[in-house]
Amino acid sequence: MDFEEIFKKKNFVLENFNKLDKSLLENYEECFDVDFIHNSTAIEGNTLTLQETKLVMVDNLNVGTKSLREIYEIVNHNKAWNYVKSSVKKGINLNEDIVKELHNILMENIMVGGIYRTQEVRITG
Repeated sequence: MDFEEIFKKKNFVLENFNKLDKSLLENYEECFDVDFIHNSTAIEGNTLTLQETKLVMVDNLNVGTKSLREIYEIVNHNKAWNYVKSSVKKGINLNEDIVKELHNILMENIMVGGIYRTQEVRITG
């Protein structure tokens, strides 16, 4: 696909965006968010399925067979993603403080976040 085709599709969406039903857009955003958070946490080793991620994020249900850490990873990622979307809507530019706050949100109830590491980190396994 070339850039011209991408721009045509982008313009089509922008021209027709206001014609879409609000509930349809909300449903799409919810589906995107669940999929995005599921895939983002799975990259880091989280074992919740897509359906379990939705249960935690949207239905506020606990998944009894998973560790609290994995549940917190989903909850925190959702909070961080909402923070990013809110910052973008407000026109806030990405800066060091924002990155540290995002890390703090992501690490809530898991470990201390929002600070620089003071020890060496290595890839293992």
